[in-house]
Amino acid sequence: MRRAVGPVLLAGLAALTVVGTSGCFRRQFPTQRHYVIDVERPAAPRATGSGILQLRPVSAAPQYDRKSFVYRTSDLTFVDDFYNAFYVPPTRMLSGVAHRWLGNSGLFTAVVSVDSASTAQWMLELRLSDLYVDRRHQGEHAAVAGVEMTLLELGKSGPKAVFEQRYLESEPAAERNGDAYVEAWGLALGRVLSRLENDLAKVLGR
Repeated sequence: MRRAVGPVLLAGLAALTVVGTSGCFRRQFPTQRHYVIDVERPAAPRATGSGILQLRPVSAAPQYDRKSFVYRTSDLTFVDDFYNAFYVPPTRMLSGVAHRWLGNSGLFTAVVSVDSASTAQWMLELRLSDLYVDRRHQGEHAAVAGVEMTLLELGKSGPKAVFEQRYLESEPAAERNGDAYVEAWGLALGRVLSRLENDLAKVLGR
């Protein structure tokens, strides 16, 4: 004759089951890391600057208007990386970097934001057109940065566009991690801003 399992034994078995189950689900999840792209202009300022430049807030293509890193996995597919992200939106990062770069270039007597009371002679519009890690090729990951620029002359008759250009740069990442991607983005963005500055100097005759 079989003996019935008592309530104490059943409770013990239930407790063991809970402990064993919780142990199975005790996993270590990766922590989210936040990055900032910081680019410094390496050359000495130009000595022929004049006029005030007003820098409008940077806009972005919708697919790059986000904090998470974006990976391009094929010609038509992109994915977000939840665990690697920017500390602030990329548009705000680019605004700060471009403001500092152009302010240190010597092309203008001052670079101001749209809320400044200064009377500007020029206005610059920037749009972040590309900011992703190209993972389409297994042997190499590359950080891609693209910026569209429009320079406007501010006259009595209103703003007039005098120059437009798009810049696209790619830099291979030394490793496949967030640190390497941000370092590569910094190099690519530095070349974008250098080309932009040179074009501005030509347009302004400096």
